[in-house]
Amino acid sequence: MKRTILYFTLVFAGFFVSRAQEASVLELNEAIGLAMENNFQVLLARNNADISQNNNTLGNAGFLPVVSANANLQRNLQNTDQVFASGSTQSRDGAQRKASGASIGLVWTLFDGTRMFATKNRLEDQALFDFYQMKVQVDNTLRNVMSVYYQLAFEQERLQLFESNLAFSADRIRIVEEKYLLGKESKLSLLQARVDYNADQSLLVQQNELLAARKLELIRLMGVGPFDFQAVYEVQPDSTLLVGELLDMAYSQNPMLRARQINQEVVQNQLRELNRSRWPVVDFNLGYGKSNLNSQAGFLLSNRTSDLAYGLSARVNIFDGFNLNRQVENARIQLENSLIQEQEVESIIETSLLTTYTSYQNNLSLAALELQNLDVATENSDIALERFRLGVSDALQLRQAQINAVNAQVRFLQAQLNAKLAEIELKYLSGMLSTVQE
Repeated sequence: MKRTILYFTLVFAGFFVSRAQEASVLELNEAIGLAMENNFQVLLARNNADISQNNNTLGNAGFLPVVSANANLQRNLQNTDQVFASGSTQSRDGAQRKASGASIGLVWTLFDGTRMFATKNRLEDQALFDFYQMKVQVDNTLRNVMSVYYQLAFEQERLQLFESNLAFSADRIRIVEEKYLLGKESKLSLLQARVDYNADQSLLVQQNELLAARKLELIRLMGVGPFDFQAVYEVQPDSTLLVGELLDMAYSQNPMLRARQINQEVVQNQLRELNRSRWPVVDFNLGYGKSNLNSQAGFLLSNRTSDLAYGLSARVNIFDGFNLNRQVENARIQLENSLIQEQEVESIIETSLLTTYTSYQNNLSLAALELQNLDVATENSDIALERFRLGVSDALQLRQAQINAVNAQVRFLQAQLNAKLAEIELKYLSGMLSTVQE
C-alpha cells in the first residue's frame, strides 16, 4: 500500500512539473467554491442538517391528528346443514357468502400534559444544533482549504527561489571553469562547485515532490479529480486583529461553542418531555364505517350497515417498573454533561485562541525583521559573486553568501506564511470564516 501511494505521488509530481507551463491559475475563491460544492464532509453535514429540518414539523411533534382507512373483501363457500327453531331445515352445498366493508378513523391527541410543545421545541433546537454542526464542518473545510492553498503558494515561491539558486550555482561553475582553463583556479574548486550545484539540484527535485503533494492535498479538499494549476501568491497577513475582540466574537459566534450551548436546550427539552409523560393523555376519536353481507345460506341472507362513532378516551401511566424515573434521572445527568462539555469547549477555544494570537504577533514581528535581513543578504550575495568573479574572494565565501541569501528568503516567506496561518486559525476560532447565517 505504501509503495502504491509513493508511486502515485511520484507520478503526479512528474505530471505537475512537466506541465508547469500549461497550468491554469486557481484563485483562492475558486478553490473555496469547489470545496463548498464537492467536499464530502460538507455534503454529509448539509444532508444531516436537512434531515433535522425535515423532522421539525407539527406532525412529528404530535400536534396533528392521525387518520387511517381500512377496507376488506371476503368470499366464502359453505356446506351447511341447519335446523331452525321453527323445525324447518336447510341444507346447502357450496353456498356463497360475500362480505365487504370500509372504515375511516381519526385519533387526535387533545392533551398530553403539554408534552407536544416540549417535543416541538426539542425538534427546533435539534435542527439548529445540526445547522451549527454543519457550520463547524464548513468552517473547518474553509480553514483547511485556505491553509493548504497558502502553503501551496509558499512552496511555489520556494521552488522559484531554488530555481534561482540553481542558476546562481550554474554561474559559479561557469566562472570557475573559465578560471580553471586560465590556470587561476584549482580542479578542487571546480569539483566543489559541481558538488554544490548537484546539492542545489537535489533540493529542487525534493521541492517539486513537496509541491505536488500540496496540490494533491488541495485537490482532495476540493473534492475534484486531479488537474494541474498554479496558486496565486498573495500571502499578506492581516495585522489588525485584536485579541479582546477575537475572544468576544468566539464566545458569541464560534460554531462549536454555539452547538454545545444549543445541545443543552435539546437535553432540557428531552427532560421536559419525560416529566410531562406523567400526565394523562386525552384523545378524541372519530370513525365512520360501512359493511355489506350477502349469503346464500343461513338465517341472515343480506345485511348492510353504516355507522358513525365518536368520543373521548384517556390513558395514564400508573406504573412502568420505575423506567420513567430512570429515564428522567439519566436525562438530568446528560444535562449536566452538556454543561461540562460546553465549559470544556469554551476552555479549549480560549486557550487555543490566546496561544495562536501569541504566534500571530511573533510571526508578524519576524516577517518585518526577516524582510530587513533579506535586503542585506541579497546585497551581500550580489557583492560576493562580483568579488568572486574579480578574484578578490574565494569559493567558500561565495557559497556562504549564497546560502545566507537563500535562507533569508525562506525565513521571510516562512514567517509570512506562519502569520497568515495564525490569522486563519484566529478567524476560525472566532467564527469569522464563513458567512453561513442562522
